[in-house]
Amino acid sequence: MKIGIVYLSGCLFISMLFLSGCASRGPAFLGNTGGYMVKPVYNGQQAGAFYFSGRYNQGYVYYEGEKNRSFDLSGYASFMWKYFYLSSGLYGYGGKYQLDTDSTSRLFLKSAGYDGIGARVDIGGRVPLEENLELLFGISQEFFSQRGKFEDETQSEAEEIFGDVFTFGLDGFSFAYNIEARFRPSEKNSLGLRYTWDSVVGDEEGEIPFGYMKLDYSHRLSLHATFDRVTAFGQIGFTDTGQQLYGVGLCYAFPFWRNK
Repeated sequence: MKIGIVYLSGCLFISMLFLSGCASRGPAFLGNTGGYMVKPVYNGQQAGAFYFSGRYNQGYVYYEGEKNRSFDLSGYASFMWKYFYLSSGLYGYGGKYQLDTDSTSRLFLKSAGYDGIGARVDIGGRVPLEENLELLFGISQEFFSQRGKFEDETQSEAEEIFGDVFTFGLDGFSFAYNIEARFRPSEKNSLGLRYTWDSVVGDEEGEIPFGYMKLDYSHRLSLHATFDRVTAFGQIGFTDTGQQLYGVGLCYAFPFWRNK
């Protein structure tokens, strides 16, 4: 009986602790997962290259009228075999989220910065359709952590501590299915279109118990063009909840491996 009373008291204390927080929001970077990873072209030889990429994003917002802008810088290695590809690397990001801090219907935005690091991996198969046309299909996964003023504004210190315990220090991750058609008019130039169905999960912050995970799905198109070592790409997407996502970026390649 005493154990039951202690247990119920503990649950009540924790509930009051988290219900005293602010409005519920997930990570600011949640909608910006799924950055495009360039892959070398297979021209009868296995190929590998290191890429340095920068991207500007318009991301996920949690309440009408809020704004979310960010950038990310990534470095990764990509390998292409005749029927298989692999890309993997790390990235860092930063941004500003315009929070609606007014409890009334009037919109009052307050800027809150955020930053963090993450990792991406993209793996799949290659199907040559014609001499200059190929189909790439596979899966990708991403993990990231986040910190900054946005965390301070939307999450109490206790929530942060308990949340890290239940989410292993991660603020979000995603799992995606990808399919891409790539046309290669010449050995050093290519043009491609990629479709991604992405399932994104983030650590919820605010009026609900620690460890709760926010789930959303996004559909994203990535159009990319490569000229020698430079790749330009644009991304547009939407989520099942009606969010619109945009991103544009540039990437530079450092080839380091060719093998028949």
